[in-house]
Amino acid sequence: MERVTGERTMGERTTGESAAGEQVMGERKTGEQVMGERVMEDRVMGERTTGERVIGEQVMGERMTGRPGEYLRRANEIARLARAAGNTPFGAVLVDEAGLIIMEQGNAEKDLGDATAHAEMRLASRASQAFTREKLWRCTLYTTCEPCPMCAGAIYWANIGRVVYGMSEARLLELTGGDDKNPTFSLGAAAVIQAGQKAIALIGPVPEAEAEILETHAGFWDKK
Repeated sequence: MERVTGERTMGERTTGESAAGEQVMGERKTGEQVMGERVMEDRVMGERTTGERVIGEQVMGERMTGRPGEYLRRANEIARLARAAGNTPFGAVLVDEAGLIIMEQGNAEKDLGDATAHAEMRLASRASQAFTREKLWRCTLYTTCEPCPMCAGAIYWANIGRVVYGMSEARLLELTGGDDKNPTFSLGAAAVIQAGQKAIALIGPVPEAEAEILETHAGFWDKK
């Protein structure tokens, strides 16, 4: 049973597996129990058996005002928790067309022993299993930093229709330099998206969010 830092959805996974603290709201695939208009599941707050921690105390499905800065602030909170758990400091949230946060994800390289476990990559994979392509096209992924080429590709294949990022890949490269923990690309997400066949909206950077994101990264990188 897979368990990952920073992962929360509302409902039972499509494979039938359940995970403590995972909840997902929204349109789902097969194998789930639905009570009314919400997929329900017990939530356990605290530390998971693999060392995973359930993020914050926020109940999935809480509607924010719709301002990008608020969703990016939540993504940055997840990034801070990822860093505290020994992972690199990145976070992402998935928001549906009604403005509800339906999934959250922090970087989880240490937790999974997987160098590809970036926040956007993991979120896109989980969302693809939890929701239909049609629903995901109407969703927005908010992420603290511009998705790397790998993550941009995952977003493309998951069919998430809109991406908002707080800090650019170029600015991140200035922070990380040649640090082996994150040898940042000098290639933006737009180059990947534009090479595809989908009209995915890519919005960012968001200046109002950058200062808080920079605080999360402060002192973390060994720039060479």
